[in-house]
Amino acid sequence: MTQADGRHTLIATLAADIRKRGLAAHATLFLELVKPLGFVGSQLVLMFGPLFSAASPTRLTAYAALLEDRQAVDELLAAIESHPATTAE
Repeated sequence: MTQADGRHTLIATLAADIRKRGLAAHATLFLELVKPLGFVGSQLVLMFGPLFSAASPTRLTAYAALLEDRQAVDELLAAIESHPATTAE
């Protein structure tokens, strides 16, 4: 698996998880707001990482790398918006 394939898989998984939890609108707003401050946002993810017990440190590092890359944020936004929103029940 190449690095691009890994990034695409991570984006698809993250987008599916966001839609499954009914957070598409919230995530879209957050991502649009932090897009200009991607590096700062990625550092915040790493700083508050220990508070997020559900995600492994490796996964948090991958999420932080996504936030640093503006193209990856655009791909994530497109992936979130590409499927109809599902509501969490």
